[in-house]
Amino acid sequence: MVHTSSSSAIGRGFPLSVLRAWRLSSARYYSSPSSPSSPSSSSSVAATASPKQQQEIAVPLNISPDAANPPASTRPPPLDVPVRAPETSTFSHLFSVGKAYLTFYKTGLGQIFTNMQLVRALPAATTTRSHLLLRERFQHDIRRLPLFGLLMFVCGEFTPLVVLAVPSTVPYTCRIPAHASKLQRRLEAQRDAARRKLLVDYDNVNATIITARIMADVVARSLGLVSPYWERIGGAPGPLAELRVRKRLHRLAEDDDLLVQAGGAPALEPEEVRLAANDRGVNVTGRTDDELRGLLEQWLRVTTVTDNVEERERRMLILLSRSTENWPWEEELKV
Repeated sequence: MVHTSSSSAIGRGFPLSVLRAWRLSSARYYSSPSSPSSPSSSSSVAATASPKQQQEIAVPLNISPDAANPPASTRPPPLDVPVRAPETSTFSHLFSVGKAYLTFYKTGLGQIFTNMQLVRALPAATTTRSHLLLRERFQHDIRRLPLFGLLMFVCGEFTPLVVLAVPSTVPYTCRIPAHASKLQRRLEAQRDAARRKLLVDYDNVNATIITARIMADVVARSLGLVSPYWERIGGAPGPLAELRVRKRLHRLAEDDDLLVQAGGAPALEPEEVRLAANDRGVNVTGRTDDELRGLLEQWLRVTTVTDNVEERERRMLILLSRSTENWPWEEELKV
């Protein structure tokens, strides 16, 4: 999908239009929230598109499901933790568990070098979602490789305990399931708190003082773009939050286009469904893959219905600043 405007919603004072949407649904938030996968909600979004746009949404280019999913080597390998037998001593069991984790980490590190070879073989320009995510995840992991490798060398089998204190040092391919789950729950708690605070503040202050900077701060915390430690000193600096949110909106727009091109949410593997949903501010804990897939389809219907960059960013910001139970009806998205 070709973008026809270079303006930014953040730079153009989008929040007033966002707050109009909040005003229309603030009562519904506390009474009877609409279902995120409601057919009437979905159809109302699609109804505003032109016939050509509706056809593009319903029938994506569908290059190949492989184009939607990066290689499995960009995700953590399976972790096989031995179950303790009654006759096994505590020391032997702990040694076996430590060995299993060490094998897991070594496999994860090996996958980084596999991804290096895959990245080198890619074309210069990103052409599919698979290419984009392969590059991004490899860059994320290779930056963390030196420090994480040092931790493994020093700590050995105790590495899983040490990295709990410094989660940002762990490459994607080396995140154990329990560690990833803990980080996910922490992010979702931070996300829910930021959204609740926006609702409370909006109900108690004049809408005109809800600035772009305030909205950017809410979205930045919802997506984990700023460290939670900033909360101890009153929040992240406004320019930092705005810059990171602006970059993430651009990144999500690109990902949306490539995902639609590759077949949409149905083309995603189960692991990638959860990752894509989390990237869009959706809480994934306790939800099935089918439910998350439906939410992704709703997101794409809302965000890819227009080519205008400013309008598209405005729609994304509305979705990102709400829980999925309160995603807007189409009439709420109108300026």
